[in-house]
Amino acid sequence: MKQSVLIEEAKEAAGRALRYVHSCQTEDGGYFFARIPPGSLRDSYFAVKTLGMLGQLPQRPAAVERFTRSSLHEAVGGPVHAYYLAIEIMKGLGQDLEPLRHQSAAVEAALAALDGVKDHSRLYIEVVSELEQVYEAAAILVHLHIPFDRSAAVGLISSLSNKRGNPHGNCHIRRYILRNFASQAVGSPMNSVKVGARCTVPLPA
Repeated sequence: MKQSVLIEEAKEAAGRALRYVHSCQTEDGGYFFARIPPGSLRDSYFAVKTLGMLGQLPQRPAAVERFTRSSLHEAVGGPVHAYYLAIEIMKGLGQDLEPLRHQSAAVEAALAALDGVKDHSRLYIEVVSELEQVYEAAAILVHLHIPFDRSAAVGLISSLSNKRGNPHGNCHIRRYILRNFASQAVGSPMNSVKVGARCTVPLPA
């Protein structure tokens, strides 16, 4: 197939994606795949991210911002996850994140998630996403320029590593999250640290 044909098909596919995403915006400003209100903070996150990759903004960006600010209490996934999604949406809209620093409950939840290194009973992470909350909590604090004990956070990550290795487990997920946490959140030089015979991930020194 000629390259020109492939390019044309790609443009058509992008156009269909744009129309679909725009069609999912609900009356309250959010997005929901079922196309009925209320919107979903999670769907709004994916919608804004998708539009951004395609070089577009929501058709009603101000409405998306209002919806996002009013949805920080969304319980699905917990306060850390909801706050992380909200920050990513606001970044995608090009909005100032400073006002979000005053959402004390969410900031406290993020700090508590990273405090698990001192009390692991406070941080239960399911097997399928062991470090998701840790990454999101760190991202919240870094994006909002809120000081936290980064060495303790790295210690928490190390304590959750799979020492035996598991070829059928979630090493790829762990490697991705650790690499992103180290480079984006901790911001220190990275060395290779073995966490299992079959899963080697980089961690800050």
